[in-house]
Amino acid sequence: MIIRFDKVTKRFGQVVALENVSFEIKQGEFVFITGRSGAGKTTVIKLILAEFQPTEGEVWVGDYCLNRVKKKEVLALRRQIGVVFQDFRLLTNRTLKENILLALRVAGYRQPDWPEKLAQVLKLVGLEGREEFFPAQLSGGERQRACLARALIVEPKILLADEPTGNLDPETSWQLMDLLTKINKKGTTVVMATHNFDIVNSLRQRVIKLEAGQLVFDKKRGKYE
Repeated sequence: MIIRFDKVTKRFGQVVALENVSFEIKQGEFVFITGRSGAGKTTVIKLILAEFQPTEGEVWVGDYCLNRVKKKEVLALRRQIGVVFQDFRLLTNRTLKENILLALRVAGYRQPDWPEKLAQVLKLVGLEGREEFFPAQLSGGERQRACLARALIVEPKILLADEPTGNLDPETSWQLMDLLTKINKKGTTVVMATHNFDIVNSLRQRVIKLEAGQLVFDKKRGKYE
C-alpha cells in the first residue's frame, strides 16, 4: 500500500500542525519521521490512521483517499495497519494473551485461527510463556514487545510506530529496533516517528524531517540532521 501526502496542511484552530507537506512512501519502505517535539510527527501518524482529515491537500493510503473516506472504509483500512504507541495502551485488567487476541476479534478473524497466530507472534517478539501475565507483571520492554505483537498479529501491510522507544532504556530500544528491521525485511512498510538521533543515524534508512510543520528534507539513507 502506497502512502501519499499531496500538499497537506492541517490546522487546529490557529495552530498549524502541518503546512503544505508532500511525500510518498512505497510498500516495503522503512521511513523515519523526525523532528523536535511539536514538529508534526504525530499529526502525520494520525492522518495516516484517518483519526482526522487534512485541512487542505489530500492523504492517500492505498486506494483510500482519506479526505472523503467512509466510516466502513476507515475500519477496513485500519485492519491493514498496525500501530505501536509510546505509552503501550495495553488494557491493565486483561492478560497479555487477551490484549493481543483483542486485535484479532476487532479485525474479524475466525476464532479457530487464533491459537496458531498467537503462538507465531509471541515467538516472533520473544514473549513465549508470558501470555497469562498482566501488563503490570511485565517490564517496560516486554510491554512494548506486547504492543508490537498486538499490532503484528493481524498481519498488517503498514506498521506505524509513534515514538516507540521513548520510554525504553537504550538496550531495550535496540532490541525493539532489531524486531522492526526484521519485520520490514519481510515486506511490511514501517513508518516510525522519533527524535532518537542515535537510532536514526545508525540504521541509515529514509528520513523525512519536519520542522514547525514543514518538510525540510527527505533523504534515502538519511541521518538526523
